[in-house]
Amino acid sequence: MGVVLSISVCVGIALLVSVNTPTHAKGQTFIVETMLPKTNISTIGYIEEIHINREKALMLGEMFGFEENSLTYSSEEEYLWKDNAGGILKISNKTGHIRFSTEEMSKPHEDIPTENESISIAKAYVEEIRGKTTDLIVEYADTLYMVTESKNGTTISEEPLSICIKFRQIINNHRVVCGGGILINIGTNGTLLGYTQYTVQAKEFLNVTIIDSQKGLEKIKEKGVTVGGKKPNCKVTNVTLVYYYNPFDKVHVLHPAWEYTLLPTGVESKPIRTYVGGVSGEVII
Repeated sequence: MGVVLSISVCVGIALLVSVNTPTHAKGQTFIVETMLPKTNISTIGYIEEIHINREKALMLGEMFGFEENSLTYSSEEEYLWKDNAGGILKISNKTGHIRFSTEEMSKPHEDIPTENESISIAKAYVEEIRGKTTDLIVEYADTLYMVTESKNGTTISEEPLSICIKFRQIINNHRVVCGGGILINIGTNGTLLGYTQYTVQAKEFLNVTIIDSQKGLEKIKEKGVTVGGKKPNCKVTNVTLVYYYNPFDKVHVLHPAWEYTLLPTGVESKPIRTYVGGVSGEVII
């Protein structure tokens, strides 16, 4: 489960062009403060179905603390467990996607490991459940809190709920965005409170021609970027070629896409990531 095949891919040479000039679109100004990759060659990855038999499913269920008698539903599509404490586990029979949660996720916890400690603990869980971590990077580790406020909005208390760790999958040196990751919640003494896995296994890749990053930026400018009901000026601080994967699509494919990191004026501390399909040329998010 979750093993990515090693396949040689022909990738075009990326020429870099440095620009720092403002462009305008529908009342917005976009100032590019990064290098714009100039390439029109990438790949589409076709994802392999993963058929999980009952024996394998029960073994995974046991890893999450579910016994065979708590398997409440199974079909060609998925396996589902529920327990009396509110725990739920779903495993897709065709993709290997996993969604696990406990009722304890919504409750305050004490003696939670630090964020760095939680990363190590989370990696150990992934290694046990998925079997490998070599194609993953840590995207972030954040402490989640339950915040209690007064009627006038003053914070009364903040109680820690869990440490949330996000792993991002890497295929052919490209991050897999939107899907293609693992989200883990760690609670008291390193307890696993939640586990969501959308990693993929690619069976083959096809070379395709894509739009270059400058044309992708033009698509974003045409659509505009809205923040809080307004269209502020934006700085473009990073442009990267990634794989875009929607785990809810009927056909599971890794699509090449350009990722643009934008800093809107007034909220520079909250960068926005916007994606343009490399083949379709459409703004995805």
